[in-house]
Amino acid sequence: MEFIFAFIAGALGISEYWANVIVSAIEAGSTVLALISLFASFGLTSALILTARSLLKKGAKKTAVAY
Repeated sequence: MEFIFAFIAGALGISEYWANVIVSAIEAGSTVLALISLFASFGLTSALILTARSLLKKGAKKTAVAY
């Protein structure tokens, strides 16, 4: 399953580095609005950010990065 998310992220042009930056920002407690304004240039939507955030709350950091 994680492979599928990683493939989608790769297809979208989001590198693993930037995925880790996004996940770190979520873990640091950034608000969704702040994240959207920071990463809008990547075409990230609030739905993607909220999904990654919920994955992190469940303790699935690797899956969140892949997503």
